[in-house]
Amino acid sequence: MVTIKQIELQKLSPIVWYSILIYKKYPQIKALLEELGGERLSGFLLTPKESNQEVFWIYEKELKPFDSLNSTQKEEVLEKIKEKTTKIITISEELKKSNNESQKELGELLSLAIEFPDLSFVFVDNKLEPFIAGWGFRWRDGKSTSGRILQRLNQQEEQIKTSSTPNQTTTPPPQKKESKINWLLILLLVLLLLALGVIGYLLMKKEPKNSSLNQPPKHQTTPPKKRASPTPTTPVKFKPIDPGKIKQEPNLPGKPTVITNRAVVVLKDGANIDEFKSALGNISGVKIVYESDVLKTFEIEFDSKDKISKIKAIPSVLSIKLEKVFKKNFNDPLFLDPKASWHIKAIDAIGAWKITKGSPKQ
Repeated sequence: MVTIKQIELQKLSPIVWYSILIYKKYPQIKALLEELGGERLSGFLLTPKESNQEVFWIYEKELKPFDSLNSTQKEEVLEKIKEKTTKIITISEELKKSNNESQKELGELLSLAIEFPDLSFVFVDNKLEPFIAGWGFRWRDGKSTSGRILQRLNQQEEQIKTSSTPNQTTTPPPQKKESKINWLLILLLVLLLLALGVIGYLLMKKEPKNSSLNQPPKHQTTPPKKRASPTPTTPVKFKPIDPGKIKQEPNLPGKPTVITNRAVVVLKDGANIDEFKSALGNISGVKIVYESDVLKTFEIEFDSKDKISKIKAIPSVLSIKLEKVFKKNFNDPLFLDPKASWHIKAIDAIGAWKITKGSPKQ
């Protein structure tokens, strides 16, 4: 196997799906594409590997970078990328329409997997078949935008076509103006400025000494308003969970234990939080028990399950799922892997159990 692309992890931001790194799901994504799109589509995404704070993508033979192609070849390769990307998006949308919850989640996974930072992660073989490295990642500075992969490909194709088209229009040479006219205009401008200066000087001399303009400004009597602290001065108190609402949900994949009267709502990119709260306020029996403006995530409590469909109908809502209950269990191999569970330690999730375990008395 040959290493096609290698880059430091700190330069990229991995796309996360339900607390799982997208590129870690490569075997599942490859099997899904092979089943629904054939071998040609399953090989579109290169195999990812990770080692020593670096991530790299491998293939069975050498591939050429996209930047080494001429303009005609680049246009051909972009068309092939758009064709394959469109097929994957179509498969993703069909899965999202399924009544099966696990099929819907696979559709979401597939739509995120086709995101990649830019064309420097595109490679081709001798037949100009494209292969994508860097899928499931974005630049850490946020250059790539989720959900707009086809739009970005169209813009890059237009840039290539524009740069390859010779500019046949010629700009006529500027006409020479007579030097005498130019000198007269400059002289008139200088005289005008001198006249304005003299007028301003005479007006200043006539200004009375007791004029309010000469008085120093009055000191401000009211103290400036204090800026609000960006962080709360008291710790956030979460509303206790009613033990009677914790039940196992047999209709969901894996039959998880959930809180039947609470759900986690995630808003779309660019959604207006105030508009969402206003729309939520029009639904009776619903209230917000926790919110994160940074992540645009809300914990909603409701009096009946029929409110879930009403919340999901709000245009700014990306997803809504019943809140799952997790037990303190360390038999998850990913949890024991320090690289895969870095975010758990970063927020000290284990320490949170020492503060509260969801008891109604707290």
